[in-house]
Amino acid sequence: MFPLQRKIVLPGEAGVKAGDIIGFSGRSWISAAVNVATYGIPLYGISHVGIMGHAADGRLLIFESTSLDGDVPCAITGKPIVGTQAHLLEDILKLYCGSA
Repeated sequence: MFPLQRKIVLPGEAGVKAGDIIGFSGRSWISAAVNVATYGIPLYGISHVGIMGHAADGRLLIFESTSLDGDVPCAITGKPIVGTQAHLLEDILKLYCGSA
């Protein structure tokens, strides 16, 4: 079995493109619970994912469903959303408590 290689990448650094899946490993109790429930390793395994896609204006955004970033406005609606939302990947990586 191959060891997991984790590295934070930003658009342009490693060719992140529409359709790429970005995995997140959170440090919160919710992320740990997700890992336990899905037979992952708490604080290490992937607790949620997002998919990269283009907005109507051409921006490359990450689309994810989460309630943890409810105070960060969605890049499309301009409003904080609990549920499916879109953000610039670099904005989420600056705020995320964990690894991507």
